[in-house]
Amino acid sequence: MKSRNPDLNDPNLLRLLAGMSLPAIVAMTVNALYNVVDAAFVGRGVGTLGLAGVSLVFPLQMAYLALSQFIGIGGGALISIALGEKDRDKARRLMGNVWFFFGLLAPLLTAAGFYFKDDLITLFGATGEVVSYTDDYLSVILVGTAFTVFSMIMNNILRAQGYAREAMLSMLIGVLMNIILDPIFIFVFRMGTAGAAWATVIARFCSSAFILYLYLNRNYEFVRPRRADLFPSFLLLYRIMGVGLSSLFRQSAASVLLIVVNNILVRLGGQGDVAAFAVINRTMMLILMPVFGLAQGLQPIIGYNYGAGRMDKVLQSVYLTIAVATAVTALGFILGEFFPETLLSLFSNDKVFVSDAVLYMKLFTSMFPLIGFQLIISTLYQAMGHVRPSVFISLFRQIIILIPLLMILSPVCGLSGVWAAFPLADILSFGVIYAMFISFRLKFEHGNSSPC
Repeated sequence: MKSRNPDLNDPNLLRLLAGMSLPAIVAMTVNALYNVVDAAFVGRGVGTLGLAGVSLVFPLQMAYLALSQFIGIGGGALISIALGEKDRDKARRLMGNVWFFFGLLAPLLTAAGFYFKDDLITLFGATGEVVSYTDDYLSVILVGTAFTVFSMIMNNILRAQGYAREAMLSMLIGVLMNIILDPIFIFVFRMGTAGAAWATVIARFCSSAFILYLYLNRNYEFVRPRRADLFPSFLLLYRIMGVGLSSLFRQSAASVLLIVVNNILVRLGGQGDVAAFAVINRTMMLILMPVFGLAQGLQPIIGYNYGAGRMDKVLQSVYLTIAVATAVTALGFILGEFFPETLLSLFSNDKVFVSDAVLYMKLFTSMFPLIGFQLIISTLYQAMGHVRPSVFISLFRQIIILIPLLMILSPVCGLSGVWAAFPLADILSFGVIYAMFISFRLKFEHGNSSPC
């Protein structure tokens, strides 16, 4: 029996959103849970220096995610729109250009990573004893660059075609392999941070192998490029890059932000503060993963209905998703404000470390309920292919607002200023993005759905 693509024209939005989002939510939550468990394994099996070393490489992994989503979400959004327009030939051409893009990007990233490895370690803020831990982890992670990029790109492409369950399975395979291998390499083989990296690389390989199997299996009705579609079309590549810019800038901004924060924390505090930020950031990312899953499930719904000219259904789906996303981020607020010590104790037995990090977590999560709305509105613009507003939203909170706040507050208020910058940025960015959405809604009500 052939696997059938879910009906993106389903009139029941709650059922459609649940069907598209739940697999992504499960997969991304488990993936974030791996990051939390991985931090716990390294923190307890290697120590605070090991945890700091692994955390300092995280900006590179965020950069990989940025470039992968640049291609995967950009191509996926356009494939969804093409399917909504009933233009399967265009969808095939887009798919071929995505594959071409990957073939160009993966070897370039691998070569550049090894060539600039020492410079990257310095850029990430590694100093003293932590340098060797960072080097061990980074050297292995670079080996698996192609597997990491391929699995991330194709996961978005699977979901864009409505195959959310298969996308979930590809992520789950990698995550479960990672969780199984981590304690073996760290505690049994005593490979330290290099062991954690090998667990990640092998897990990404398994995820990539599963995705490749799906595309070779004719029981699945995927959009498959013909041989002629693999030759690049500069117009389609331009469109893919344009739509993907929002994701590229959002994730790149996150990578730049991590580098800035880590360097400030090293200067004002030390590696223990870097480790504290890693723990808090990864824990709260676990809360945000369901929101990212909702956004990924929402994207093909918006793209399909926008392509079909159903703007009323686009807005209905956005309202529904905002309500759910806000409920999720409110849970992050409750956990961060009322149970910080319990969460932090999972990563370390050091009472001083936990005590210092409690205040930081409370500051970090104090405006957390505002974040869900911003992520969903960014998805709205991106899924419709509206480049400028989606790029602006992606850059606004982290680059335009948060980094200047960090530069202003950290010299004046010290470490507390670093953490206070996050809720202030949440408030300011929410106000601006809310005004943008109101403007968009008014234009729609007057018959103009283009905010550009």
